[in-house]
Amino acid sequence: MAFPSIAQVGAFFAVYTHGSTVRAARTLGKSQSQISANIARLEDEMGTVLFVRANGRLHPTERADELAELARELLDAYQRFTAQGSDFGTDRQFTIGAPRSLSMTLLPKVSKALRTDLPGLKIKLRFRSYQEIVTEVAEGDLDIGITKLPVLDKRVLVQPMCDAPSVVLMPKDHPLVGKDHIQPSDIGNQPMIRLGTGLDYWEKIELAFRDQKLTANFAFEVGGVGPACRMVAEGLGLSIVNQLMAEDYLDLLGLAARRFKPEIMHRFVCVSSPFSEKAILLKKFNDTVATHVTQRRQTNDAAE
Repeated sequence: MAFPSIAQVGAFFAVYTHGSTVRAARTLGKSQSQISANIARLEDEMGTVLFVRANGRLHPTERADELAELARELLDAYQRFTAQGSDFGTDRQFTIGAPRSLSMTLLPKVSKALRTDLPGLKIKLRFRSYQEIVTEVAEGDLDIGITKLPVLDKRVLVQPMCDAPSVVLMPKDHPLVGKDHIQPSDIGNQPMIRLGTGLDYWEKIELAFRDQKLTANFAFEVGGVGPACRMVAEGLGLSIVNQLMAEDYLDLLGLAARRFKPEIMHRFVCVSSPFSEKAILLKKFNDTVATHVTQRRQTNDAAE
């Protein structure tokens, strides 16, 4: 029995997750005929049918369903194996997707570190919503993206990045600054600034208020952590946001942050394509992010 090649496994998983040879070919940068040929060879070598065509579409068989997760794991392992090399290749363009608020915090530091180690690297930053980041990574428009769990799209690989607690933002002269942590009863009916994203997150905030027989007084709704910070600085209310995105706004805008109780965590991850040909750059990015997150955590712990 001949062993399937990584190209055949990649073609199978691309068709399985994208639903057609056309979209798989676009994702892999191959011709449609190459994808079809790799699928045919894989079916022949494994002695099974992986897809059937019905109503003009390819549909995976039960055997394909059984093999899909194994293919994903194999491609993940192949990416990690390839990343152990040291040759960054000739393609020195790297496109990163992230929520806009990270443009004030993590990304400038990470970009500087990458350019220091790789002077010829051209970095493109694209600011998107969390779901747009996952979709654009899956479709090959971004090399890597920073997003939050849960990530339900099976077309991407997920690498844990960091956890960030929820904090209450306030001006430095606010009466609540003296508290180590803040709960709904401390906020009471004070006006608050809500972010217009993360429905599940805000449901948890509202539940925390209801558990203390209170109703959160959301007087404003904005589209990101940055605008929320600026509105807090103007004295328009308090805001509950994730620490990672807010921390570099504090000194800039004269704000203070105190942990919100009950604790609500934001779990950040990096997502990449299982078909990426930039595995070494991806690892370099992940390692650089991990270094800066660790340094920031140590700084915060020392301050506390």
